[in-house]
Amino acid sequence: MWVTAMKVRRVIAAVGAAVMAATGCGAVRAATTPVADRAGVTRSYNISTGTQVHPHTLSAGPDGNIWVTEQTADRIAKVTPAGRTTEYSSGISKHAQPNDITTGPDGKLWFTELLGNIATISTSGKVTEFHVGGTPWGITSGPDGNLWFTDSARNLVGRITPTGKVTYYHSGFSLDASPFGIATGHDGNLWVAEAGRDRIAKVTPHGVVTEYPIPPANPGGSPMLITAGPDGNVWFTENANRIGRITPRGSITQITVAHVSPTTMGYSTYGIATGADLNIWVGMNGGTIARVTERGVVTDFLGVSGQAVGMTAGPDGHVWVALWDAPRVVKIGVR
Repeated sequence: MWVTAMKVRRVIAAVGAAVMAATGCGAVRAATTPVADRAGVTRSYNISTGTQVHPHTLSAGPDGNIWVTEQTADRIAKVTPAGRTTEYSSGISKHAQPNDITTGPDGKLWFTELLGNIATISTSGKVTEFHVGGTPWGITSGPDGNLWFTDSARNLVGRITPTGKVTYYHSGFSLDASPFGIATGHDGNLWVAEAGRDRIAKVTPHGVVTEYPIPPANPGGSPMLITAGPDGNVWFTENANRIGRITPRGSITQITVAHVSPTTMGYSTYGIATGADLNIWVGMNGGTIARVTERGVVTDFLGVSGQAVGMTAGPDGHVWVALWDAPRVVKIGVR
């Protein structure tokens, strides 16, 4: 199945936006009472006073908190380890659609906006936007002290310095590759999931692109999100109940993960992160989270009330998960 930026935008548009007016500097306090626990989940927290906010991805910040993009509400949420939430909207353009987020080398959080911006937010909530055009999707802190992002609409990756200078790299990507997720590997390169061409791309800090096809025996992989694993390899999620692992030399292994319910978003596995327990944690549509060892053995399935989209390892030793169809995040004890 080919996935394009336009399809993602249609999905987002179909859900609708629920933008809530903010006051003062744009910070809004959300309810801090945890939602009742489910089996295997340490805590579940409401992150917004709104409903249709659609938390998408999250990142551990330099301040010891978790930062979350609220895609259809045009906000960024800060969540403390205890679940206290502050939402920020001031400085974020209307209909910006914050998407992916990461911690930068400058002590700020950097995030993509599907509207065509790369933005930063300080730990005090000050937002700065840089217009880059296209549809910026994934973002990661690179090995060269810059931020690297994907642009699914223009079929490229970009590099942005902490001062906002942008360089684009087109060459080496197949037509309609649709680069989505991006991560920095242990080998010092950038690794990109090409949802449109069922490939994983390696990008050097100089912008040289090498593509690796997902084995043809399993078509329709549509790799989406990607993360550096504990084993020196890079791991990614894909369609058809699978995740994949790629070595620095480009050898790909695929692992089938069961207990998944298809949804209208079209993906079986989506979020992915390496936990403090050195296992791979995978979020699935249908309200399931799986734990996978570095040898590819699925050891646990946990149930959550929502689509587990974004995932990250928190500074508190938990795995944190954004639930797309609920204004909540959950944190999971991994040991």
